[in-house]
Parts: sequence; structure tokens; C-alpha cells
Amino acid sequence: MKLKDYLKKFKDFDPELEVVYSADDEGNYFNKVFYDPSLVHFIEESKIVEDVDDDHLVNAVCIN
Repeated sequence: MKLKDYLKKFKDFDPELEVVYSADDEGNYFNKVFYDPSLVHFIEESKIVEDVDDDHLVNAVCIN
């Protein structure tokens, strides 16, 4: 999903709502979001590079 499509989903939401995340695919555990989104280089399902540089350009937004 592209960030522009993700952001469109929020247009009708109350901005005072709490933000939570699901810790697994089945939704067995939820918790509040504590971290700001960050720009990263996404490589594969379990690997990102947080310190982006000329070799690892920003290609994704990490939301938690």
C-alpha cells in the first residue's frame, strides 16, 4: 500500500481517537502506538535499514 492511499483512509476519522496496533495477523493482542512513524529502507519481511544512506535510500514508512 502506498502512503497516499493509507492517508486517504483517515479523512473521516476523529483526530482525538487513540491509535493502536495488532501485534499479530490474527488480532490476538493489541497495544497503543508509542513511536512516531519513521523513514526506512525496506528490504524484506523481517529486515529494514533505519540509518538510510546513499546505498539504502528511503523506500518505505515504518509505522510502529
